[in-house]
Amino acid sequence: MEARPEALRQMREALARDCPPDRLRVAALERFHGPNIHVPAPAFVCRLEAGAAATDAVRQRLEAAFPDFAAERPSGKKRAKGTGDTPALLAVQLTRRILAKMLHFELRCGAAEGDAGSSLGWIEYLHPGPVLQALGSATVAVGIALGEADLPIGTFRRYFAMIEQTCRRYGPHFDSLVLIEAARKRDIPYLQIADNHVLWQFGWGSRSNIFWVTSSNADGLAGHRISGEKDVAKRLFRQIGVPTPASRTVRADGDYRAAAREIGWPCVVKPLRGGGGAGVSADIRDEQTLVRAVTQARKSADMILIEAHEPGHDHRLMVIDGRLVAAVRRDRPSVTGDGSSSVADLIAALNAGRQGPMRERRFLVPIADDEMLALTLAGQGLDMQSVPAKGRTVLLRTNANRGTGGTCADVSAQVHPQVRQLAEHITAAFGYRATGLDYVTPDISRSHDEVGGGFLEANSTPGIDVLISAGMSEDEIGGLVLGTLPGRIPVVLIVIPAEQQEKATRALWQELTPTDAAAGCEWARIGTLELPETGLEPPARVAALLRYPTVERLFILWSAEDIARFGLPVDALDTTVISGPAPAAEWLALIERQSKQVISAVSPAKAVQASIGRRKRS
Repeated sequence: MEARPEALRQMREALARDCPPDRLRVAALERFHGPNIHVPAPAFVCRLEAGAAATDAVRQRLEAAFPDFAAERPSGKKRAKGTGDTPALLAVQLTRRILAKMLHFELRCGAAEGDAGSSLGWIEYLHPGPVLQALGSATVAVGIALGEADLPIGTFRRYFAMIEQTCRRYGPHFDSLVLIEAARKRDIPYLQIADNHVLWQFGWGSRSNIFWVTSSNADGLAGHRISGEKDVAKRLFRQIGVPTPASRTVRADGDYRAAAREIGWPCVVKPLRGGGGAGVSADIRDEQTLVRAVTQARKSADMILIEAHEPGHDHRLMVIDGRLVAAVRRDRPSVTGDGSSSVADLIAALNAGRQGPMRERRFLVPIADDEMLALTLAGQGLDMQSVPAKGRTVLLRTNANRGTGGTCADVSAQVHPQVRQLAEHITAAFGYRATGLDYVTPDISRSHDEVGGGFLEANSTPGIDVLISAGMSEDEIGGLVLGTLPGRIPVVLIVIPAEQQEKATRALWQELTPTDAAAGCEWARIGTLELPETGLEPPARVAALLRYPTVERLFILWSAEDIARFGLPVDALDTTVISGPAPAAEWLALIERQSKQVISAVSPAKAVQASIGRRKRS
């Protein structure tokens, strides 16, 4: 196990500052980088020593102080009346609930009795930063609650605000989180890239793909650049014979009035760059409305696009691996008058159903009381205090983007074959593996030849929240976006005592092919190339090799002591070969659970031969 001295010091200082040292003491805080005897995943383990036993009253004080982050009640064995959970269990359970609210992801945790009145608690992590902060705060809270003292709510709100910032910085972006959960169900490993919340690698080595949100390195860079420039995308639409509304690009000092007159009424104003519907105004029918729309658009970008308004419904067409997998109709947000309620009251009633966690409300966004709302209402001769007649529909936005309050409906089964084929061919022309095309038509079930319509944009990072809002399951979408490439490469673990590894290392190096990789605690190589970086810890050396798409197989040479210190180097092994004394019983049992096969070898040389021989016969 690897000590975390800085994190341990901070936790101890926080405890000393907020509760007497004889009440609760952090005796140890250790980190496993991989599966371990506590949980089959990277985890932190803390050992707490308490001056008094935890009771039900301690849990009740925590739940009263933090109702939003209340630790869940344990299941399983019944406890004697009046007894409570261990301090460590309370700390990791509270940590788990804090992070579940902020990361929107359930982390595994657990606890056990320790020696001499101490208790152990462990909690899984995706990134160590949020877990360390939350565990420190939760431990302080338990320490204060043990002393029957009131918890300083203001202090903890500041703690939680800092944790939430760390979660936003390092925790997965929602789209990435959907992919992670889908990967777990499909036994696909994953690695975070550069501590970035939107960059994740799914799969290992030659079976890997890097994703930036939902865009991957299988998507063309040129296509990504094209989609970022709306005017360039529209020119490409025209060059490949695809219908798209007429448009003009207007620079910061350009005459947008002349551009609108040239395009004709009604028209659309949108920032040249950006997404999510920010700054977009549609169905503009006069110069006064145009001026206000341009003012709003230029808050997002100096350069704007004046586009002919295409009548019909707005659709998002999702194409992955050359196939249209979903079509979603996006409807503009609106309210219906009842003859007695003001527009403000009608919007308040609508927004009441759009509160709470985003996933629980299926990503429906409340209508903001902003200038875009005022502009839209003014175009209908209304304001927030107006009382619409019974049955009158009042539009709240002129665009249908989900991010500005629009709603979504799945119309995949209704797409006309011509529209389907157009979407699939356009995606190939832009160079995408996965994209979301914006298409407007009066009737998606009829061809362009019959009812007209036009393609507006191609999105290189199509948000999957639109599909979820339309009713598709997160797991289905995640599986489609991941595709068939991400998976595992064969990994062999060779367990040899440290003093016998030099000879085994040389023997292993001689057997490596150009697509084989190998790692020890002090070295890492691909074929004959040894990586020159010397600052990586042993688990990071293994992860480094798994990030190379040139690697098709991986060999890891560790000792039993290395495994007990860091945990297993990966979560699943094809073969483990053990030479010398076997690891401790609980670690050996872990190795047997995580390996397809375990082989004993009488010597280091035989261990290398066994690992290479098994590889050659597979």
